[in-house]
Amino acid sequence: MACVASFVDNLLSLYRRVEGQSWEEVRGLILFAIEPSDYAEPLPLRSPISDRVDRVPVIVRAPLQTVSFITPTMVDTWQVSRAEVETTASRNLAAALTAAKLEYGDVDGVRLGYLGTELPIKAALILAPNLREVVSPVLGWPLYAVIPDRDFLYLWASRHQSLIDRVGRTVVKEFATAPYPITTEVFEISDDGIRPIGAYSPESA
Repeated sequence: MACVASFVDNLLSLYRRVEGQSWEEVRGLILFAIEPSDYAEPLPLRSPISDRVDRVPVIVRAPLQTVSFITPTMVDTWQVSRAEVETTASRNLAAALTAAKLEYGDVDGVRLGYLGTELPIKAALILAPNLREVVSPVLGWPLYAVIPDRDFLYLWASRHQSLIDRVGRTVVKEFATAPYPITTEVFEISDDGIRPIGAYSPESA
C-alpha cells in the first residue's frame, strides 16, 4: 500500500507542476497520443478515431518521458482555445516525425516500416500531418498500420494486403504483454484520413 500511495502522490505532484506552468512553458511539449476508449472515466478532450481508440492531447516531458493528459482546467489556465492546443499538438507531432528515423525490414519482398524515435508514444505518429510526405517515398501510399501499444508501430503499403495475416501474431502478443496496450485493430491511412478495417482476435497469437 505504501508503494501505491507514493505512486499516487508523485502523479498528483506532476499534475500540479503542469497546471502551474504557463502556455509558453508547455507549448513545445504538447503532442497527440492514441489511447483506448474504454477507460472507466472517459479521457478529457478526446476525439474518436474508432470505436476502440481516441486521439487525446498530452504533455510529454523529458528526460523520463512522462505522459500527462491535458485537462480543460489546464486549457483554461493557459487562456488558449482547445483548437490552439490541438493545432500545437499536430505541429509538434509533425516535428517529431521529421526527427524520427524511418526504417524497414523486408518480408517476402514487402517493406514493413517502423520508426526509430525516443518518443514514448510512437503509435501517435500516424496522426502527424506530414505522414505521407515523410513515409510515402519509402513505403508507398496509402498505408496500413498497426498500433498494439503506445510504443509500437508498423506501417506498410495497403496494396500488400497479405501482410495483414503475417503480422497478426506479433500484434496480439504485443497487445497482451505491453504496459500501455492500445488496440489490435488494423488501420488504413489515406488522403481521406484514418479508418479501422478490422481487428485481430486472440486466436491470431
